Order: sequence, then structure tokens, then C-alpha cells
Amino acid sequence: MDRLTLRDLLAQESLDLRLRTPETDAALATVVMGAHGTEALHPVPWMQKDWALLITGVRLVDRPDLQRALVGELADGGLAALGFGVGIDFETVPEALVDAAQERGFPVFEIPLRTPFREIIAFVNRSLLSTDLHTMRRLTSMREFLLDALQHPEAAETVVGRVGSLLDGTAVLFSRDGRAEHATGPLAPEGLWACVQAAERDAPVPEVGGVVPAVVPVRHGGRVQGWLVVAGRRTAASDRFTRPLVETAGIVLAGLAGLQHLTRDLERAAQAAFVDDLLALGEAEETIWAHRAAGLGLGLGATPLRGVVLVPAPAAAPGAAERLLTELEAALEPAPGLRAVLAVREGTVVGLVEGETEALAARLAELAGAGGPIAPRSAWAGPWPPWPPRARRCATPGPRPTWPAARDPAARPCAGSRTSTSSRGR
Repeated sequence: MDRLTLRDLLAQESLDLRLRTPETDAALATVVMGAHGTEALHPVPWMQKDWALLITGVRLVDRPDLQRALVGELADGGLAALGFGVGIDFETVPEALVDAAQERGFPVFEIPLRTPFREIIAFVNRSLLSTDLHTMRRLTSMREFLLDALQHPEAAETVVGRVGSLLDGTAVLFSRDGRAEHATGPLAPEGLWACVQAAERDAPVPEVGGVVPAVVPVRHGGRVQGWLVVAGRRTAASDRFTRPLVETAGIVLAGLAGLQHLTRDLERAAQAAFVDDLLALGEAEETIWAHRAAGLGLGLGATPLRGVVLVPAPAAAPGAAERLLTELEAALEPAPGLRAVLAVREGTVVGLVEGETEALAARLAELAGAGGPIAPRSAWAGPWPPWPPRARRCATPGPRPTWPAARDPAARPCAGSRTSTSSRGR
């Protein structure tokens, strides 16, 4: 039993309850979250939503106006049903009350004299306890299923796929800038980004596909690294499970983000040590360092190795080189066949990139566009080995030279050199 309904309550033979309003599917499917007996004239303030009120009608004798008013008050207050005890003040449920209930579509059931209210309340409480235990077990099982995704090579993608499957809907993991990193389900990711924008403003999340998606931030180090948005199919079960499951998935994704940051920091440390040693080499040892580069993911001659030296734009704020490194890594990541070993030295991004010159030039052009992070005439991308002396000086302390790459016979034009598009491809 997912939830106790009026159908379940009426089906309990020991209570001998009888529905006096029409037995529609909607009425029988009414969720009952509690039951309470009170003869207060205005009982709604003392009740909770989806509860059943139990009365004998002592205040309603010869007052059809109050009978009708009570039905309206209960329906407007979100109560589940009215249980009317007969055999004390009324032999049957009064007609005015039944008529008003039928008009409002509000369920009313008759309680025989031999059935104490306490038995109804006890049955409801036992049923709810069983339902809560069942819900807890299901939620625990679902959370374990999400955590199991950590064992998969593509853990983040697996988490997104599983939370979407569990809630029978669409799940999307967005980056901070709105890029859909992983998505599953029938809805287009683009239509869910507006939900993130609303959540960032603490505004109400808009409805998408007939439901209000759940939106949780994926945080690491106190900063938002991304957003998880889930729009599940609207059911009674999903209402209870959506938020806990999405929050659990967000925690798992945050843990994965932390591991990725740690891995990237370790990789950057290894790359920085390699670049430090590389810049200090004489020409004779560069073959040895080509083998060391292979340990960091670069090839040994199958494709060209290109040295890269990039200087941040002059107006950039402190930390610009580190941000430029992050942007360069992001620009190279989606390019097939481009692999890089990069580091920041003396405010300059220095390193090696393996891959086709045209692909590298295209990525650097993205960073050197209007208002881009690369300083004009302060970028170089040329064959390696050897490193041009100018490249070595650009990555060592002291005044940094600037030059058009096209003037260096050993260098190929790149994005920061103010050369034409056609010259990049030669």
C-alpha cells in the first residue's frame, strides 16, 4: 500500500462504514492521512489537510444551514472526508448535509453506533505506520541504487540516468554556464534551463510538461559547480520520492565533482613539474622529455607536438592566468585528437599540445576573439622540439616579449597573432 485511501478505509469490514455520497473513482481514491473526532463548530483550524473528521452532529440538530456550511468549510479546508456517527443525535446522515456534499464532490461516510471513533482512528494510524515503513524501505533502496552508480566508469552520467529512470521523467545535469553535460528523458534540456535561472533568483520554478521540476545545486568547496534538474511523471509516489532522490543525486554528483577537482589538481601538479623541467632543458635532452610527456598522455611522434605560450590580456584581473588555463583546458577538451600538458608560470600559460595545427588554431581563436582572455600579439604556438628561445623567455621572470607569430620562422600562426584565417591553415 503506497498510501491509505478512502477505499481502504471503507473496505475494513470490522469498521462497517458505508459511503453515503456517490462511489466515484475520485472519491474512493481520496488519500486519508489521519482521522480525528471533534464537535467544534468550526473544526478546520484543529485539523490537518487530507484528514477525516469524525462527528455525531450534536451541534447540527435542526440546523440544515449549519450542515451545509460545515460541508463547504471542510471541502475548502482540504479535508479528505467526513465520518458521521449515527444512532445518537441522528438516526441517519441528514439529507441537507448529504445534498451539499454531493454538490461539492466531498465524500461522507456513515459510522454505525457499534463502531467507536477510536477504532477508526487506530486503524488509520496503523495503516499510516505501515505505509511510512514501506516508503522508507523504498526510498532507501532507491538511494542505494543511486550510490551504486559510483562504481561505473561514467559515474555522473549513470547517476543522471538512474534518477531520471527512478522518477520516470527527464533529468539534466547542467554546467554553471548552462551547458547540458548529461541528460536523459523525453524533455529537451534547453527547456529546463529556465528552471535553473528561476532557482538562482529564488523565484518560483516554472512548470514544464505539466510538473514543477525539482532543481538542486551541485556544490563543491562552497561554490556551485552545476545544477541538477529533474522533471518526473506526476504520481502519488513521485510526490513523496522526487525531492529526497534528487537531493541524494545532487550530493553524489557533488562528491564526484570533488573527486574530479582533486584529480585535476594532481594532474596539474604533475604537468607543472614537467613544464618546469622542460623549460630548463638544453637541446640534447629533449628526446628524453618526449618519453616523459608520453607518461602524461602525449604521443611520441604519431601527431605533431606544439609548444604553446599564452599571455593573459593586459586588463585582466589578478588570477587571470589561472582562469586562462581553465578556459584553455575547456576549449581543448571537446576537440577530438587534441591532448595537452599545461601549466601557469610567471603569469603565463605554457605547455605542449598534441594534435593537428588547424584544430589547435581553431580553439585558440575562440579565446582570442573580441574581448577574449588572450593578449593580442602575445601568443605563440609552434613546433616542438625545439622550444624557440623567445618561448623560453616568455615563460621566465622578467619583461615578457610580444611578437607576431608569423615573424618567427619556427612558429605557426595562432589565435593571438593577428594573422588571417587562411594563414592559420598552412
